[in-house]
Amino acid sequence: MIRLFNRHYPVRNVFFVIGEGALIFASILAAASVFRFWASVPSGFSFFMETVLVTLICQVFLFYHGMYDINALNSMADHAARLLQALGFTTVILGGIHLWIGHEIIPSKIFITGLVTMAVLVLVWRFIYSQALSRHFLDKTVLILGDSPLIRSIIRSASAQRDCGFALTHLISTAATGPGSIADGENGFSGIQGLSSYCREHAIRMIVADDAMDGWDETIENELLACRTDGIRVMDAQAFFEMLTGKLHAEKLKAGWIIFSGGFHRSVLHHAFKLLFDYAVSGFLLFLLSPGILLTAVLIKLDSSGPVFYSQERLGKNKKPYKIYKFRSMVVDAEKNGGPAWSKSGDTRVTRIGNFIRNWRIDEIPQLVNVLKGDMSFVGPRPERDFFVKRLERDIPFYGVRFTVKPGITGWAQINYGYGSTDEDALEKLNYDLYYIKNSTVFMDLFIVFRTTRTVILGVEHGNGETAVRNAAH
Repeated sequence: MIRLFNRHYPVRNVFFVIGEGALIFASILAAASVFRFWASVPSGFSFFMETVLVTLICQVFLFYHGMYDINALNSMADHAARLLQALGFTTVILGGIHLWIGHEIIPSKIFITGLVTMAVLVLVWRFIYSQALSRHFLDKTVLILGDSPLIRSIIRSASAQRDCGFALTHLISTAATGPGSIADGENGFSGIQGLSSYCREHAIRMIVADDAMDGWDETIENELLACRTDGIRVMDAQAFFEMLTGKLHAEKLKAGWIIFSGGFHRSVLHHAFKLLFDYAVSGFLLFLLSPGILLTAVLIKLDSSGPVFYSQERLGKNKKPYKIYKFRSMVVDAEKNGGPAWSKSGDTRVTRIGNFIRNWRIDEIPQLVNVLKGDMSFVGPRPERDFFVKRLERDIPFYGVRFTVKPGITGWAQINYGYGSTDEDALEKLNYDLYYIKNSTVFMDLFIVFRTTRTVILGVEHGNGETAVRNAAH
């Protein structure tokens, strides 16, 4: 398993990406070799590096079209459709580079032939990988001990992910036969005594347990201690849930776990990077997007009466209030009759232009001014209104932890979860926000920005098997 942002990914995923890159690279070289028999074609180190560049561009667009999120791909037809889109974008970009530098990177006849070969090989490669997943190839077998709500969430999350890297084939419940015992597993094991021997016999190298489960007693602790000293890894259910899903489980989270677990580091280097990144990127984007800002302002005025910009009070770091700026996407006085309300998908208060700029996140652009003012960061939890915060803090545990960092234009919750219009959605987004606050690093911020650009460019987010076109700005 490979650890990234405190999540663990199967080594086979790296092999899959590298293997696909090798097939793309080989497709172009093979096409060049074919044409070399009757025509002069490029060769040597320069052609080799140009082929590497084409391979990297192609794989970037495979990523941007969600081709490396196996959980979001439904069928081979889905693979094929997204592959054609990615290859189409690759062709357009290479055409643009050709016009810019004045010559082709790869001769068109070689590229087109390689493109056809590439499409076939990639689909075959992905079919083989799908078959390996269905057979749990190289999955790590994990024994789940207990039947608490958190344990059940783990089982549901693992079942929903085709490529989590864990095979939960030994599901054991303590509640079925009473305290101090374990129900029959699928291999006929019963009784908590001898758990370490059972794990050795069935090549189980990890146990996940929740000390909040029914029936937890000294017998279970002694058996888990024997497993631990025997070299079998025993993981706390909350830590395993975090590693598996990329979020925390706030409802079942204990203050003690937060206190003694790792993470929540705020280094001087990270602070310095965030400040530099926030000011540099926000200033550059405001300059670069100034023509688009002007055009958007004109369209908003033509579409509906009212101001171009919309401001509203939000709570920032340490609950300091500030005015957030956005392009107006709703009718004027949208809350006049009903009072404060979350925006949601299909909201009738949204104007025609408002719907477009929301889908492409254009309405968020004025928040770059908030970043320059120091009220917000580029990456962080979404800012919230005091009206909702008071209720959510009362109903949702640890909601106040969100205010230990600056709110952001984009963030871990925004790229992993879609529209939120209920308290349940607020809880789920908090789970992602807590994970981000706990594991935030420079590289994680860069990854979030990279994923956000995919959403902006394509208008659709294919993350974690969920549809997340954009997170409502509440």
